[in-house]
Amino acid sequence: MGRGIAQVAAAAGHEVVVFDALPGAAERGVAAVAADLRKLAAKGKVDEGEAEGTIGRLRAVDALPGLAGARVLLEAIHEDLAVKQALFREAGSILAPGALMASNTSALPVTALAAVAPDPGRVVGMHFFNPVPRMALCEIVRARQSSAESLAEAEALAAAFGKQTVTVADTPGFLVNRVARPYYLEAVRMLGAGEGDVAGIDASARAAGFPMGPFTLMDLIGIDVNLAVSRAVFDGMSGEPRFRPHVLQQQQVHANQLGRKNGQGWYAMDAAGQSLVPDGAGWTRPYVDAVLPGLDAVASRLVAAIINEAHHAWAEGWAGADAGAPLIDRAVRQGLNYPHGPLAWGDALGLGQVAAVLEANAQVFGGERFRLAPLLRRRLSN
Repeated sequence: MGRGIAQVAAAAGHEVVVFDALPGAAERGVAAVAADLRKLAAKGKVDEGEAEGTIGRLRAVDALPGLAGARVLLEAIHEDLAVKQALFREAGSILAPGALMASNTSALPVTALAAVAPDPGRVVGMHFFNPVPRMALCEIVRARQSSAESLAEAEALAAAFGKQTVTVADTPGFLVNRVARPYYLEAVRMLGAGEGDVAGIDASARAAGFPMGPFTLMDLIGIDVNLAVSRAVFDGMSGEPRFRPHVLQQQQVHANQLGRKNGQGWYAMDAAGQSLVPDGAGWTRPYVDAVLPGLDAVASRLVAAIINEAHHAWAEGWAGADAGAPLIDRAVRQGLNYPHGPLAWGDALGLGQVAAVLEANAQVFGGERFRLAPLLRRRLSN
């Protein structure tokens, strides 16, 4: 994601300095951006002059002092709070005075990053979505210390990168990743319970209109990253059962089967990183047969859980002071490319039928994971 953020920043006309603590990684990242843009230019998909201009504005450095004088820091380190905090402490004395310091964290508390920065008011979250050049959304995360000026600057910067923005509270998973948790977690639980195989669950999700099945998407994101976000949300929500990660995710990480980044994840991959589906794969035998209109039982469980979580988030104001159904729906559609915003989707399917699917699953699996959001229950009674 750091590579993608660097690309959109350079394409917007900024001089971009790229640093990575892993020796050679910054140089490889810049080279990969150059190769991708030149390939697109050769196919006529981007202007050759614009591509070369973007490449010319990217520069790799091999030490943190190479960032000296930068006016904006955009950090995309893996989800490790201590490592991110160490960067924010050290970089504060290197950047230009008053520089904006932004984190691309998916779920970690931006407030904890601001707490160690020399100027906490200049720290915000700028959470992009993968792949950064193609996804429309950037969540602007308001830390407890973020100044109004810093938030406005981050919004303007994201807009200059061609992104739509939504300002969200600094809460575990922010808005979009919180609402998305059931898509991954319920899929893995189905797999663990023998209700389907990877290919079959993915096929059900695609038939419901999701652009990628949950396992294909986890392979793209990185199973280690997905697990880290799930843990951060689970811990941040004080062990709420519906956010509990599954042992199968942990086993994948222990086996170093992380997805496209190393060629083996839930799926085996070919040399181009495409998933290889074994012969005979693609079955589901869900334990609960309750369905939503037009969806099978697997997709119904995923969709109902997402709709329920969106109601939890809506009631709790996780999108900030201007929270509401249209804002939440826009953020989820732009950040995840879901076929519908979850709240509008629930209204279209019928909240009574959504509740029936949740309650049927609660009877089989226990009530906590599928407990109806109070707002959903209230809307049912109106």
